[in-house]
Amino acid sequence: MNKKLIAVAIAGAFVGVSPAVMAGTMAVDVKGSGFIDTILTFNNEIADDTGVDATGSVSNPDNTKFSVDGELDFSATQGDVMARIDLDVNNTHGNFDSGEIEQAFSKWQANDAVAVMIGQVNSGIGFEAEDAPNLYQITHGQIYDILDSQTALRGNNVQGVVVNFAAGPASINVGVLDELGRNDEANSLLLQASGSPMDGMNLEFSFITQEDYDAAFNPSSGGNLWDLNGTYGMDNWFVGLEIMDAADDGDGLPDNAYGLYGHIDAGNGFGATLRYDTVAYNDVGAVSVDDTTSTTLAGSYAAADNLGFNLEIRSDDNGTDSFSSVLLEAVATLGDFN
Repeated sequence: MNKKLIAVAIAGAFVGVSPAVMAGTMAVDVKGSGFIDTILTFNNEIADDTGVDATGSVSNPDNTKFSVDGELDFSATQGDVMARIDLDVNNTHGNFDSGEIEQAFSKWQANDAVAVMIGQVNSGIGFEAEDAPNLYQITHGQIYDILDSQTALRGNNVQGVVVNFAAGPASINVGVLDELGRNDEANSLLLQASGSPMDGMNLEFSFITQEDYDAAFNPSSGGNLWDLNGTYGMDNWFVGLEIMDAADDGDGLPDNAYGLYGHIDAGNGFGATLRYDTVAYNDVGAVSVDDTTSTTLAGSYAAADNLGFNLEIRSDDNGTDSFSSVLLEAVATLGDFN
């Protein structure tokens, strides 16, 4: 695509249309979308006495502060090939923290049953999605955070080649990836299977390899990970269960975890979500490490098709201390976000 066509595509994405421009004899369908995620932290006890206020007294730097994240996504489809890039911008407490690529990949629909993705993609491991518009509450749970802690990339993103096979009611992914921790001369293998074995039930199993734990050279690796999650529900409610396990027994690293979820759509734009998750850790030598648990209650209201509000009350317990937080969020989507 030449520079003129690129300019037309980007301009079309920003004004929220999907133009078809000609490149040779085949049309290019260009789309743009994204979201703006604004969070007001009413209270976050874990940050108590971690700052200093204007009088020199110890303070909480999180309370009554706003944070703003944004994302712009662009895609262009020509024939059987789609190229997509998702750009994230993070702005916490008025400070520009980072701008980064969340996804950047090409997707080739080789035939009706096989698609090939090449680049940096959301791995899809686990129940919780990465982006705010696709969450049922404000914060991610502990199981999502485990994978985030294992990957060199943010969130559940991975780099490499992922082949998707449509096998009747099931969807199967096989991926050859950069090793999760970006270790030299190593790769990770991803295997996933998902489907709906009966009306109202959805199941997903994921397995991903990585280099083993080594106290000196690979101290953060939990080894091979597997995740099983499933939901059952009807049009206005669902309940879910997720289990994750890490193979290696590095000191203090997560050993296994499980989460319970429930969501109800109460009508007129209102909804409620309850999440409970817990993580068991390997001991540090002869010292036992307590489990961590978190309980999250969230209420949601869709004020418009492209604007939603969430109120979250969360309690975390590390076996010694407990901390609570109260957050209010506004999420506005741009275009047809997915």
